[in-house]
Amino acid sequence: MIVAQLVRAPDCDSGGRGFEPRLSPFFYFKILKLKLAGVMTPWLRFHQASLQDQISTLFKSGTYVVSIRYYSYKVNLYLLENDYVEVFVNHKRGEIEKIARLDTTHSRMKFYCDQIRLGSL
Repeated sequence: MIVAQLVRAPDCDSGGRGFEPRLSPFFYFKILKLKLAGVMTPWLRFHQASLQDQISTLFKSGTYVVSIRYYSYKVNLYLLENDYVEVFVNHKRGEIEKIARLDTTHSRMKFYCDQIRLGSL
């Protein structure tokens, strides 16, 4: 006799992996529609700008948060509207090599948390 297990649900206390559905196709259609209409989110507009324009925008509109050392980089964290942005400065060459949106799943998050101290209440 062959038995197939179709559904497996974890009990309440085991803390299973959970279920995260894919994004709706309508979400992708909405983004495409916005691109075609010429409407871009602030992050998309920033991301598509040249490196020089990104630096200028961060200098004028960004809020500096903290810096960390990460391998051969000094990484400056900025808040730009609702997005955290990392600026990778090669301190040996004295130039900005990359600007990217903060990846909250990256191991660099530990370094940021170590640098930010919360005062006692």
